[in-house]
Amino acid sequence: MANFPRRVENLIASLRGLPTNGSGARDVVAKPLGDTLEHWLKKNLPEALLRLEERIARRWPEIVGPALAQYCQPLLVIRDDVLVVEVLNSVARHALSLRLDEVLEQLHRMPGCRRIERIRCCLPS
Repeated sequence: MANFPRRVENLIASLRGLPTNGSGARDVVAKPLGDTLEHWLKKNLPEALLRLEERIARRWPEIVGPALAQYCQPLLVIRDDVLVVEVLNSVARHALSLRLDEVLEQLHRMPGCRRIERIRCCLPS
């Protein structure tokens, strides 16, 4: 039997002349445990256990600033010295290129990122 939101059930009940559910409780949508666990791990896993790309991604808004972080994200590190960043458009690419020295300086402060010397931008595929 299908479970409908309370407002739909109340609408059907009122059309049938049945009493409605006036409970103040909220409808809770069940989520798969795997999604919930993955979200919790991403948020709470210690940085020492993360891959280099994941550590950079976790701190990305601090590195490039929250405004620019909405338009670009780090993808992977190639040969330990090139960070590949996916940019949403050419405006974000230009904004990132203007702050390149500052971004590299921030990256060099992170453990394991001292060897990154270049940032390569790519558009989403």
